[in-house]
Amino acid sequence: MLSSACRHPQEQPRPEMQQSFYESRWTDPRGSFSQSCPQAQYTTPLPRAPNLSFSQMVPTLNPWTHDAGNLLAALRQMGAVYITDDGLGCLPKQSFGRWRDLWYEALFYPAAFRRKQATRAWQLRFSQGEDLQRTLEGHQKSHTPDVRYNFGLGVESLHRCNWGDLQWVCDELCNSFAVISRLVFNELTNAVPLADEPPKTLGSLLYQGVEQFAGSRMRHSIYPYNGSCTEHTDYGVVTFQQSTAAGLQAQLPNGQWLPLQPPDTGGLLFAGDMLERMTNGQVRALVHRVCLDPSPASLSEPSAVRQSHILFLQPDRNTLVRPLRPFCTGNDMPPVRYGDWHKSKTSLAFDR
Repeated sequence: MLSSACRHPQEQPRPEMQQSFYESRWTDPRGSFSQSCPQAQYTTPLPRAPNLSFSQMVPTLNPWTHDAGNLLAALRQMGAVYITDDGLGCLPKQSFGRWRDLWYEALFYPAAFRRKQATRAWQLRFSQGEDLQRTLEGHQKSHTPDVRYNFGLGVESLHRCNWGDLQWVCDELCNSFAVISRLVFNELTNAVPLADEPPKTLGSLLYQGVEQFAGSRMRHSIYPYNGSCTEHTDYGVVTFQQSTAAGLQAQLPNGQWLPLQPPDTGGLLFAGDMLERMTNGQVRALVHRVCLDPSPASLSEPSAVRQSHILFLQPDRNTLVRPLRPFCTGNDMPPVRYGDWHKSKTSLAFDR
């Protein structure tokens, strides 16, 4: 089980519900961020003007201190928020240099890369070939792969092989998953009453503290010059992205594309398809893409001009996702089993 891979003995339970999977204490191999981050105190938030930082459109939040409880409301603005910890050390840190070196090995020394146990066991995948725009437009769009390289692994991979000199990859997944899953759990369970949600639905499983988000995945994308990622929405609840360079763009409701500059610290958290469904469309899944400047004519070999480290927070395969009761109007989005949703989207992206 994932819980034994990434967590320490549990803290005391919430008084109003049973012991939660998310109330565990998490470990960062480079030092415990759980020691230095304050526990958020959830109260009825006072009206507060958002701190706008990305092109005066995307709010900035520190959900561990003064902005606790405001994440869902902030995401309603345009589906994205800039997450900062104001130097407290709550957010995960990524090894972009190591990822660049691993990409170089996979690209130019593929035999050596394939000899690693994690790659032989297909737990760490190196791939190209997704056409993410196709997940919005459907089969009528011809499959034209995006221009980027992807490393990917899921939380189900953590116990399946000896990672050896790639243990740092597992550590980064554990750290990112720990931070984002607990953050989203705390924000949702404190912002929305979940006690009356139907059994086996995501809302009910969150209230019980037993939804483990076992479908979650980490991806590290590397873009060369002329790299691209076509417009799409992400499939899960939320996505947390930390990047090294510009290129990410979000689409406004009027169709205009807004550049989202990467922050010096922190990262960007945005809504996926499942959060849109849980809120019955009140929080819209962010339509986004990556566009980079054209390649200089003198470039003779691939160069990593942008790296993006991504945590997709995704429900368990059999979890039923439906609008939460406070968002229901009688004209509601239909429930979906997350595994079915994910399979339909990836089949389009990879033309399976």
